[in-house]
Amino acid sequence: MNKRLEGCREYTEFDSEVEDLGVLDGMGNFDVVRRRLDDGKVYEGRTIRTFDPGTRLWRLYWIDVNGGALEPPVIGSFHDGIGLFFGKDFQVGRPVIVVYKWDKTNPERPKWSQAFSDDNGKTWEWNYANTSYRVK
Repeated sequence: MNKRLEGCREYTEFDSEVEDLGVLDGMGNFDVVRRRLDDGKVYEGRTIRTFDPGTRLWRLYWIDVNGGALEPPVIGSFHDGIGLFFGKDFQVGRPVIVVYKWDKTNPERPKWSQAFSDDNGKTWEWNYANTSYRVK
């Protein structure tokens, strides 16, 4: 979505590359996301994911070249191939609830999407969608 929390319905499509690395003997993973911007610069972001076997919850942390600090985690779990992960953050100066949705029901083409709510979860703005595939 080109503008968040403004009722915008315009999206910009782009390709990116993601390299995923398993860590902590399967208790987490780390990815590196890269894409070339229109001005030729490379945008880079990283996700750190950790799994707590006691609670069966994942914690996902994001950092990118725009912020330089880990964003607050989203926390959740998978059920029947769908993962929902919730957290709190700020967008355009306003507090929001964040949800990430991972759909791995088709392991060859997992999907990820993101939404924000600035009204405590009454409504959601789905502002990002991604379909992944392996490059072999």
